Amino acid sequence: LEDNDPTDALIALEESKKVKPDLPRTHYLLSLTYYKKNEPALAIESAEEAIRLDPHYSEAKNTLGRLYMDNNRAQDAEKILRESAADLKFRGAY
Repeated sequence: LEDNDPTDALIALEESKKVKPDLPRTHYLLSLTYYKKNEPALAIESAEEAIRLDPHYSEAKNTLGRLYMDNNRAQDAEKILRESAADLKFRGAY
């Protein structure tokens, strides 16, 4: 993703998911990858999975809130963004 190559990122992340499917970070990065590939439903699904695996994952909550906003789900976004913003150690609250 840092090299702006979401296709290679997707390939690597799918491999990572096969090896260790319960890593929240993998699902979070998949959400960013799907977003870059203009697949909002898959991006939301992956961010939701990251949060399911780690309910305190503020970075994933922040991203999911943004994805909800982009998809006209303001009510869902508000709840999750408030949770992210309430984490005093999270610097990137949206």
